[in-house]
Formats: sequence, C-alpha cells, structure tokens
Amino acid sequence: MFRLHDAQLGQTSWNQWQGRCGHQPQIRGTQIFTLVLDVHCESFSAIAPDVIDKKSQISILAASVKAYVAFERLIETGEIFVRTEHLKYLACPQCKQTLVILEVEKRNSQSVEAGTLQCSSCRQKYGIVRHIPRFVALENYASGFGLQWAIHARTQYDSYSGANISETRFFNETRWPKDLKGQVILEVGSGSGRFTEQAASTGAMVVSMDYSQAVEANYASNGDRDNVLIVQGDIYNMPFRENYFDKVLCIGVLQHTPKVEESFMQLPQYLKPGGEMVIDVYRKFAGLLGLLRTRYWVRPITRRIPAERLYALVKRYVESMWPISGWISKIPRIGRNLNLALLIADYRGVYTLSDEMLREWAILDTFDKLSPAYDYPQTLETVKTWFLQTDLINVQVQYGYNGIEGRGTKAFGFFSELNRK
Repeated sequence: MFRLHDAQLGQTSWNQWQGRCGHQPQIRGTQIFTLVLDVHCESFSAIAPDVIDKKSQISILAASVKAYVAFERLIETGEIFVRTEHLKYLACPQCKQTLVILEVEKRNSQSVEAGTLQCSSCRQKYGIVRHIPRFVALENYASGFGLQWAIHARTQYDSYSGANISETRFFNETRWPKDLKGQVILEVGSGSGRFTEQAASTGAMVVSMDYSQAVEANYASNGDRDNVLIVQGDIYNMPFRENYFDKVLCIGVLQHTPKVEESFMQLPQYLKPGGEMVIDVYRKFAGLLGLLRTRYWVRPITRRIPAERLYALVKRYVESMWPISGWISKIPRIGRNLNLALLIADYRGVYTLSDEMLREWAILDTFDKLSPAYDYPQTLETVKTWFLQTDLINVQVQYGYNGIEGRGTKAFGFFSELNRK
C-alpha cells in the first residue's frame, strides 16, 4: 500500500493555490514548503526551509490554531497533495534523485490509489495505478508471469495449501532470523508474493518489486500490510535508493531475465554496508541429466505461443497425464525425473498436499517452465565468479532449493575496495 504521510505540494497544487489566494507564490519545482495560512485564508505564503529556521517556522504556524485546523482540513479533502511515507524508499530509476507526488487522482484515507510521481531533478513522470507505483510498461516480456499469477495468485501460499512449504524454503534459503523488526528488505521479483508474505512476517519493512503484472496478485494478498510496499519496476533500472537496504532477496528470478549476470550485478548496489543478499538461479545440468531437461527442447516453440493459449494447452495436458504420472512417480529414484522429462512438474512424494492441490501445483509449475521468454540456467562455478566480482564478503554458493543458492554480505569502505582487488 502506498501510504500517506505529511504534506507536500506538487506543481498542480500550486496552481490551485494561485486561484484560491489571488496571488502567485515563488516556487522551485516540486520542493517541500512550509504552509502559512491566516484565519480567513486571505493570504498564503510558501516559505522554503532554507529561508527561515525551524524555530521561526514553528512559531508562525502556532500563531493561528484556526489556520492549523484549516490546513488539516485541506489535507483530508485532498485539496492539497500529500506525500507518502513510502517515498523515502524510492528514487528515480533514471537519475536516482528523489521522487515527489505531482498529482493525486484518487485516494483513500491510507494510500494513493491513482496518481503521478515526478522526479525532483529530471522531471520524469511515473504513474501510480491501483495503489502500485509503476516504472515500466504494463505489458512486457514477463506478461506470461502476470497471467500465471493472476490464475494461481494463492496456489503457493502456505495459508492456502495448509502446508509450510513457502515458510520452510524462505527461512532455510535466506538463513535469516524470524525477527527482523527495524530492518528494510528489498525483494526483487515477487511473483504472486508467496515470499513477500514470509518476509513481512519478520516485522521488517518489505519493499517488493516485480516486472510483470504479478504485482496485482501480490497487492491483493499483501497490499494491506502496513510494512509492505509493492512496486512494478525493471531490474536493470530499479526505482530505489542505493546503499540503503538491510537485506536484498532475489529468488526464482535471475534465470528469467535477458542478461542474467548483468541482472545479478544490479543487486549489491542497493545494499547498505553490512547488508545481506540472497539469490538463487536454475542449475545447468550436463550429460544425461541435461538431456532429461526436455523443456529446453520444446521451449523454442512454447515460449512463442500466446500465454492464454499455452496455459490452456498445459492445463489440458497435465490433467490428461495426471493418472499416468502418478504411476511413474512411484518408480524409485528416477520417477520424478521421468515425469520432468514428460513435462509434468509432479510433486507427489515431495510435498504433503492433497491430490487436487498437487495437480494445481503441477499445472502452475509446468506452465512456469514452458512460458517464460528467457530461461538461462547457470553452473556453480559461474555463480561463484559473479560473487567474486562484487564487494560482497562471507560468500556462500551451493546447490539448493531452486538449483544454486548464493549469499553474501556487503563489505564496509576499506574492505570493499580490498575485496575488489
């Protein structure tokens, strides 16, 4: 939820005040100004913070209780615009300067539902649509993910499945404590928000980004949480402050980006010194195991099929093959790999779920394997090399849940430079 906090004026608000008060205050773009109102609003002044000291500002504002009440009423009615407490986490993706709210089209008492953000420096504008700040086109190469998470918005949520699958994976993979109050987590690539929910359960502030329309599903499940901000953005131009976050999380994402190494290299710059980063990426198999990954045989075709049509085909195929894959899954040691070769993501014997739930997971994950525009698995050695090129220390890279897991801590100053040499 993009929450409201304090007062801030955008250019449109100044224009409104010109008509209301009969004169034009001198302004500089969309900076924050202190408002001074008299009892009858016959005059209006905008005093920049660098012109008058804080003590004088307080004295002037305290001079008229009625002016204060009038000011509060204007905030409540939306006649002046308000900034959100979440703005402090965001930055212009182009120039990394601060963002302000230029326009509010629709709002409620807690958040901006529709409006426009503007960079205080380069003046680039970004929309807020259905409470979510948008820094990319709504339709993009990840549109297939938007479809799958619209259909399976809750499939992988523990609260829906009745199992603690997502919770177990989140804490085992991150190795983070369950109490992170006072910290800020950046989640890059949220999908429907199954791990957003787990991150938020720690009490940390969670800033969660996805490139696709999956942000809609995430907002529906997690958007009403006070400690969650959901953003639609691009991993190569993320709309966040650099050297700021206590934790950066990117799981289930990197292999689906156009340039995997470049995507990885974007992440450490958003960590503050001493902050921790956790990533994972698909593992690249060689030999017979590589040949059994038959999805790479058919992906040149399936990734070009429109998402809606492909999903219908996958659903029909999984449902028709479900009894057969059940028999295959009982074959010791090789059953699951045989099902994968048959393009069935069968988790029988892996997760303790109902047959109906297992089939739902199978449809979701089979589609997830066939639909992405990009799917670039990596070797363990490659991922280790990436970490060595960063200023991360205490690095651990190993095989894990999603193929390969990597963790590291951002070094401080001198040690950061030493690590680069």
